[in-house]
Amino acid sequence: MKLSAPSRLLVMFWILCAGCTATGPRKPARESVRDTVAGSGVEASQDALTASDDSRKQEARRLFEEARALSDAVEKPFIVDLDAKDDPPDFGGQLDSVIEVYGEALKLDPNHAPSYHYRGGAYLFKQQYDRAIADYDKAIALDPNYMGAYVGRGLAHQLLGQHDRALADYGRAIALDPEDASAYDLRGSAFLKTQQYTRAILDFDKAIALDPKVAVAYNSRGLAYLLKQQYGQAIADFDKAIALDPENATVYHNRGNAYMVTQQYDRAITDHSSFIALEPNNAEGYASRGLAYYFKQQYGRAIADFDRTIALNPRHAIAYYNRGAAHAAKMRSSLSLGRPPISRALEDMDKAIALDPTYADAYFGKAALCDQAGRSAEALAAYRKFLDLAPPDPQNLVRIQTARQRIKALQ
Repeated sequence: MKLSAPSRLLVMFWILCAGCTATGPRKPARESVRDTVAGSGVEASQDALTASDDSRKQEARRLFEEARALSDAVEKPFIVDLDAKDDPPDFGGQLDSVIEVYGEALKLDPNHAPSYHYRGGAYLFKQQYDRAIADYDKAIALDPNYMGAYVGRGLAHQLLGQHDRALADYGRAIALDPEDASAYDLRGSAFLKTQQYTRAILDFDKAIALDPKVAVAYNSRGLAYLLKQQYGQAIADFDKAIALDPENATVYHNRGNAYMVTQQYDRAITDHSSFIALEPNNAEGYASRGLAYYFKQQYGRAIADFDRTIALNPRHAIAYYNRGAAHAAKMRSSLSLGRPPISRALEDMDKAIALDPTYADAYFGKAALCDQAGRSAEALAAYRKFLDLAPPDPQNLVRIQTARQRIKALQ
C-alpha cells in the first residue's frame, strides 16, 4: 500500500501588498523625477519640470491609486498551497482590470517602482510567474531596497521550482527587514522543499516568534518535523495550527498523515473525514481515509473510498493500485461470491500501470496476483519489470528479495 497524497505545504502571502506597512505601501527609495536638466549637468528643481511632465506624473499617480482601489477586493492574506495545481481564482476578472490600470500608469511614469511591484503581485496571483518576475525585476532595479519585491520575486521563483533563486531573494528580504515574519516563513518553505529540514525549522521558529497567531507557520514547521520523523512534535504543531484556524482543511490532511505513519488509524480516519467535510470534492481526502481503513482491515470501506477517489480523479494511479490491493486483501480474508475479486484486483493493477508505466509497486502487485493465480508467464514478466524500476532503498528490499526468489522458482 502507498500513501496517496504527501503532506501539503502552505505559505501566506499578501498577494498585492507584499512589503506594505501598516499604513500603506512602503515608499520607494527614490522618486521617479529627473535628477538633472537634460544636457545642463546641474540639479533640477521642481520648477524645472515641464508642465507636461508634471501633468503626466499626476495622471500616473491617479491611475496608481485607481488600481490600488480596484485591488481592495483581493487585498488580503492569500494562502498558497505549494503542492497543489489548482487553477487560480479570477475574482470576476478584477485582477485583469488591476493589471490594465497599472499598465496605463506605467506608460505615463515608467520609473514608478510600486506600480511594477503591485502589478507583479497580480501576475503572481494569476500564476503568470515569468511576468511577475519581470515586474519585480523592474521594481528592484528602480529601488534596490524594495523588500516586498524580493519577497514576491522569491515566491515566483519558488513556484517555478527555482529554489536557489528563491532562497537568495528571501535572504535579501530578511536582511532588509529582519522583523518580517512572512519572509522567514517563505524561506523556511524553500528550505523544506530542498530537504534542509533543520534550517527550515529554525526559520519557522523565527516566524512564529515574530507572529505567533499565523497558523500556516505551525503547519509548515509540523511538516518539517514530520519529514524528520519527529512525529510527536509534528502532531503538536498541527494541533496548534488547527486551534488557530479550524477551517483549514490542509492541516487536517497533514495531521492525518502523521497519525497514519504512527499507526493511529482511528485518529487518522477522523482527521481525513474532517478534511473531506471541508473539501468534499478533493479526491485526496478519500484516498487517504481509504488507506487508513485498509490498515484497519476494513476493506469494504477502503474500497468505497478508493471508488470515490477514482470517480473524482480517474487518472489517480495510486488509488487504482490501493483499490487493487484492497480487493486482493478482501479476497484473502473471506470467501466471496460472484465475480472473482482477483480479476478486479488485476484490472486495478493494470489500470495503475497504464496511467503510470514507471509505477514499480503496481508491477509487484500484478506479479503477486498472477503468481497466486498460477499465471506464471505474466508473473515472471511483472516481477522482472518491478526489479527494473524499483529503487534499491530500504522500503523495497523485502520486495526485491521476494521478486528475485519468485523469478528463480518460476523459471
